[in-house]
Amino acid sequence: MKTRTGFVSNSSSSSFIVRGKLFQIEDVVKILDAKLPKYCNEEGGDDGDWVEGISKVIREKSIKLSANPTKNFFDGEDTGEVLIGESRGDLDDGGVVMIDTETLSADNEIIAKMVSLGILPERNLARMNTFVHMMSNDNY
Repeated sequence: MKTRTGFVSNSSSSSFIVRGKLFQIEDVVKILDAKLPKYCNEEGGDDGDWVEGISKVIREKSIKLSANPTKNFFDGEDTGEVLIGESRGDLDDGGVVMIDTETLSADNEIIAKMVSLGILPERNLARMNTFVHMMSNDNY
């Protein structure tokens, strides 16, 4: 059974506004390999299994970041990507959220969290992006 480990909403579908970065799952797995749960390495796993393991490592380190796969859950193929970042709000049906410049100035804090997790090198000048990530509760 899959467990929802990323952004959570009570609505049947929501769009989450995430300030973060897309990573190749393979790259993150290489960095966190020794810390990932054993079930991630079992044959037949998919992106969701790997991302669930990545989320567990993030939670164990008490780092306030979330990880979510980027595929269409209904019939989509794995993309090999994971969205790692911080929630900046969520959109329900018809909702509008303004992202102010103060929110964007917090990128250094997000980068520092990614460096402490080991997925970005020290002194990285990575640019964070803002994503709107649509999720349906039917996905899990």
